[in-house]
Amino acid sequence: MRRSLRQLKVNQPETRSPQSSDGSPTKRQRLISRKGSSTRSGSLDKNNHLLPPLESITREKKFPVKTEMARNCTSKFVSISSGDKPVFSQIKTEKQDLKDDENKNPIILPRKAQKTVSEHDREMNDIKPVVDGHASDDSDAEHGSLSYEQIREKNLRENELFFASLGIDQAKEMLHASVKKPKKPTLKGLKIKKEEILPRRHSLRIKRIDPEGIQMPEPEPLIQVAEQTRLPEGPLDMKESFYSKGNPDGDKHLMAFKALFKDKKRKHAKQEKEISNFLSDLSKMSISEGCVAKVVPERVFSVGWHPAESPLIAFAGDKWGTVGLWNVFSQDEDQLVTAFKPHTRPVSCLKVPSVAQHKLYSCSYDATLRCGDFEKGVFSEVFSVPEADDDLFRNFCFYDTFQTLLVSQLSGNVSLVDVRTPKTSAEQVFKVSHKSLRTVSINPFQHDHFITAGTDTNICLWDMRKMNQKSPKPLQVLDQHTRAIASAYFSPSGHKIVSSAADDQILVFEVPSSGGEIQLGTRIRHNNCTGRWLTNFQPTWHPTIPNIFVVGSMARPREIQVYDAFQGTVLRSLSNEDHLGSVCSLNVFHPQRPCTLVGANSSGRLHVFM
Repeated sequence: MRRSLRQLKVNQPETRSPQSSDGSPTKRQRLISRKGSSTRSGSLDKNNHLLPPLESITREKKFPVKTEMARNCTSKFVSISSGDKPVFSQIKTEKQDLKDDENKNPIILPRKAQKTVSEHDREMNDIKPVVDGHASDDSDAEHGSLSYEQIREKNLRENELFFASLGIDQAKEMLHASVKKPKKPTLKGLKIKKEEILPRRHSLRIKRIDPEGIQMPEPEPLIQVAEQTRLPEGPLDMKESFYSKGNPDGDKHLMAFKALFKDKKRKHAKQEKEISNFLSDLSKMSISEGCVAKVVPERVFSVGWHPAESPLIAFAGDKWGTVGLWNVFSQDEDQLVTAFKPHTRPVSCLKVPSVAQHKLYSCSYDATLRCGDFEKGVFSEVFSVPEADDDLFRNFCFYDTFQTLLVSQLSGNVSLVDVRTPKTSAEQVFKVSHKSLRTVSINPFQHDHFITAGTDTNICLWDMRKMNQKSPKPLQVLDQHTRAIASAYFSPSGHKIVSSAADDQILVFEVPSSGGEIQLGTRIRHNNCTGRWLTNFQPTWHPTIPNIFVVGSMARPREIQVYDAFQGTVLRSLSNEDHLGSVCSLNVFHPQRPCTLVGANSSGRLHVFM
């Protein structure tokens, strides 16, 4: 128990101050008496007025009145060493007498002094007497003979009742009920077999010790990374190129998609009617649980649509050479998704020509370009470079009548390829950059003009008729970007160019129809920092609606942004917290369904808004 300083000093035996051997005061006593003489007896100020003793001033500041009452009260307490019991009745009687005297002769004091007196009364009433060597406390009387654990449990119960009265538990339950838990990714689509990981053994072999206890030489690595070598040259049978080899239903899947990949007449809708209804239909686009499926096992590097309006087929290429096909409206789970493996490195571009809808062209980082013919059931090799060149293909686009292609390469070359020739080499190769290329795009209405973009931060315009294989010169260089460019594409009308780069900008250029110089039209600030594990954003034009393009976004909640290229504003942000929980880096509109969009993320899933 804590005791006041006054209680400890009451009735203590007086101690004599030390003196010298002859009885005279010591030097320290003389200094104290000399210093205190002026304060105890009073001293003169600079006007020769007598000052009151310092002790009385200090005491009056603390207790201006009732000092005698406090002295009488404290004298009744017994010290710890004496062990005598206090006489409570006498204390109460003396207090009552003092109060009676004050009532008869009230003392009028200033407000501050009255406040100080009340505080002093409160302090004096709070003083507890000492009983049998222990100070009495209200808590002792309240708890009685309870043990510490019982008191602690009682306090816990009281605290629980107090918090329950505040309604905190009910508010917590209401908050948990209002928060929606994110749904797990859909398991619909491609089935991936997970390899069983065995626990690591701590044996003598791992410690490189033989049974005799002799140290063994350094062993070979336990885990060897399989080298992704290029597949054999020539055509590959689709049955042998299934992602999951040994699947007994592989033939059924192949026959089902052979029936879907047939040449159909393309309908050309009136563009004026589509433009007038596009904005109203855009506001109605949504996604449901059935419009999400896992099509490829790894990160998506390319995505696209089959040009036929029905059936609705989306395809994607992933990081390790897998090409997946998804029949969106299929009710049969077994024939919903089919995947092939015609490459061994990332599939960077996939396209189906509108004049030959039974063919699927794909190029890859393994420096091969293949054509999947679903009528013949083979992946034929169209173009490749020697594996020793350490080159890779970025993208390709059809030139003129879909019989020739332009291919962009890591080495800075653009190759002109004719798919009708039996050889797998390029017809012409143009060295257009000393750094890596990212994209090549041909003007749809001026087939001799094409643009290239890459890590040199420039977009170059070229004329095929004036190309020189040794030292080609561009018609115009657009240097508005300051960092590496991810993509640059002509619009379907050929009057605009959209590009994105690592400088967090999307630029829209105006291409004059008269053949003049290309001018910068719109500059859009956009977060393009996708990082290492996401595919770079590539703005893609709407195939039928002019001045509209779509691009991914890093914003939360996750969304896909549809832009107006003329004004540089967002027309609609497509989002859904239940079914779209990741970044869709690649997004493409359907060529026959203006308000149908597919987006691909880094886990191999496709999301369809319609």
